[in-house]
Amino acid sequence: MSLDRTKLLVAGLALALAGCASSAGPTPAASGAAPSAPVPSVIPTLASASASATVSPQLVQCFESRCQIAPGAYLTGLGGFFPGLAIQIPEGWGVIENSSGELSLGQEDHPGSNLFLWKDVRAVVSNHRSAKEGTLVKEVAGTPEAIVEWLTTNPDFTVIEQPKPATIAGMSGTVLAVGVSETADFGEPDCPSNPRCADFFTDPAHWGSGVFGIGGGDGTLRLFMTTLHYPDGDHLFAVGWQGDTAADMRAFAVPTQPILDSIRVPDRYVSN
Repeated sequence: MSLDRTKLLVAGLALALAGCASSAGPTPAASGAAPSAPVPSVIPTLASASASATVSPQLVQCFESRCQIAPGAYLTGLGGFFPGLAIQIPEGWGVIENSSGELSLGQEDHPGSNLFLWKDVRAVVSNHRSAKEGTLVKEVAGTPEAIVEWLTTNPDFTVIEQPKPATIAGMSGTVLAVGVSETADFGEPDCPSNPRCADFFTDPAHWGSGVFGIGGGDGTLRLFMTTLHYPDGDHLFAVGWQGDTAADMRAFAVPTQPILDSIRVPDRYVSN
């Protein structure tokens, strides 16, 4: 899924699901609507993050090792993404990564596509011609509105699906799809589709020097974003569907719907 220095996605990357235990792994060294109320009203603790906590096992921690898991309902743990998040994973899906900064899933029938869950991502410079990799675009706030404006006005991106309102698991937000523009000039020869690559985001709290980008000329990202309100402040929650082409992304999005319908964000925010 990634190059050594980034979370850069290379179009056409095959998803190889390897066996992995379904119990929680070690803590990392660093780091269709359904009724739901994403606006919590109590002080964060993991203990009461979800009523599902008494019946759902903890989702295995996985660090880009493509862990195979049994289908079923899960909760993310303290070392995983967004502690206390409830999710149901169907047959045929594997966990590509479940870390403090990302939950990503893949399906056997769509080896070149991934489903991502992110939180509090920020825009980074889309090319490396004027600033080094991973440099935050400070003028772009960490809000859905600001990121949508940036994606739709940056000449390194092309809008494939115009922004529109959407609802996922009871959370109202905005969804759009973007790719790398024909005129993009990444500024580094290691771009797999040189020069048509582009960087999108980082999670400053969890990814270190890593970024998410598209490393293939026809690669497409559909992105849903919403704002969750907690007593400690607002947090951006995002869902990403990535495919080697727009057609691949749209075909992949269909079997992700049951997963998205099952998501329940924690009632209480736990920082990890």
